Amino acid sequence: MSLMMASKDGRHVTREEAFRTDIIPVRTRTYTPVTNEEFVNMVHRVSEEHGLTLEDEQLGLSTKDMRMFGTYVVKGKDFFNNQIQMMLGIANSYDKSLTAKICWGQRVMVCSNLSFCAYGDDDSMKSVVGHRHTSKIFEGDGLNYRLNKSLELVDDFCRKQERFCEQLRDRSLTEDEAYATVVRSAKRGAIGKTSVVDICGLWDRQQNYPDTEQEYQENWHKEFMPRDAYSLFNCYTESNKSRIERNVVSASLDTLKITNFFNEEFTLN
Repeated sequence: MSLMMASKDGRHVTREEAFRTDIIPVRTRTYTPVTNEEFVNMVHRVSEEHGLTLEDEQLGLSTKDMRMFGTYVVKGKDFFNNQIQMMLGIANSYDKSLTAKICWGQRVMVCSNLSFCAYGDDDSMKSVVGHRHTSKIFEGDGLNYRLNKSLELVDDFCRKQERFCEQLRDRSLTEDEAYATVVRSAKRGAIGKTSVVDICGLWDRQQNYPDTEQEYQENWHKEFMPRDAYSLFNCYTESNKSRIERNVVSASLDTLKITNFFNEEFTLN
């Protein structure tokens, strides 16, 4: 499933559509727009400088085309026994609702479940880096500098993400523990309350082989049969696919809340 599914509030777009210039706001004393084209080209240039190849570009717009989000597969950085692809997400806006930013993430190959990472309390390693659209965004330690500092740590991010998945896989969960985890995540705002039943239903279905071929093809994967936190995490990202269809930008960024919750819930560091 593509991240940039069409929806009433978000749609998959071509570069030409994402790079249109007629909606770029005027620069002011306190606001400096970064065009989508400038930002995408900057990300590619800095990536190449660090020997990274970005593939499978997906771009999407939402909020009357004021917000852009994009994803890339980072070639050659698969991990977790080559089951997961390292992803790079980018975001930008023309309405000041989003800073120009990048975020590291992962996509599970068997199901295309996508999530982005929320960690990095110290300045040495942040999974989300960006810069507000101020007059200093192109200066000194501005956006270009921050992108460079983050991209040079790509291997560290891969190792951290692999450890995240390994620790979740090592954490067994009973049915009651899984249900309680989902409820707590809703109380903490990691998911909407309306997602609780869907996630619990996915958790229940994954533990048994499906009865029909249709069920097998839709959203069942034998890799998530084990009763552990990794399987539960993928129930969250599976459930989030429908939200991505409705609102590509906000739903993609909301996966940051999910990963942050799992980090806190299972005391991962």
